[in-house]
Amino acid sequence: MAHFAQIDENNNVINVIVINNEDVQNLPFPESESVGITFCKTLFGEETNWLQTSYNSSFRSQFACIGGFYDSERDIFVGVPPVPTMIYDRSTGLWLDTEIETVRSIVEENKNLLLSDEDIMTRMITMKDSQ
Repeated sequence: MAHFAQIDENNNVINVIVINNEDVQNLPFPESESVGITFCKTLFGEETNWLQTSYNSSFRSQFACIGGFYDSERDIFVGVPPVPTMIYDRSTGLWLDTEIETVRSIVEENKNLLLSDEDIMTRMITMKDSQ
């Protein structure tokens, strides 16, 4: 069986189908992809966009899923975020937690205001001596 993902104009996966190997002329990936795309377009219309996906994740990183998307720069399918607040970092291909990234950003912006361990110890000793 061959699996194909329909993607919209923003590369979001909107459909995933299974077709018979005969419909891709029993060709292996990547040779099967263009044949399968032609077949999918005959079923769903010429204006639709399709990419082959691998059920066992042997290519394009993982099996495409509705709600996920296709990262064309990395030529991989990306699933739904593990946590709703996460965002996809296209430069690394990783999901980032927006709350953690916000904290990191605040720390980075204010790092010159943060005290080192040595500064803290010095202030503690100074405070103790002044009592």
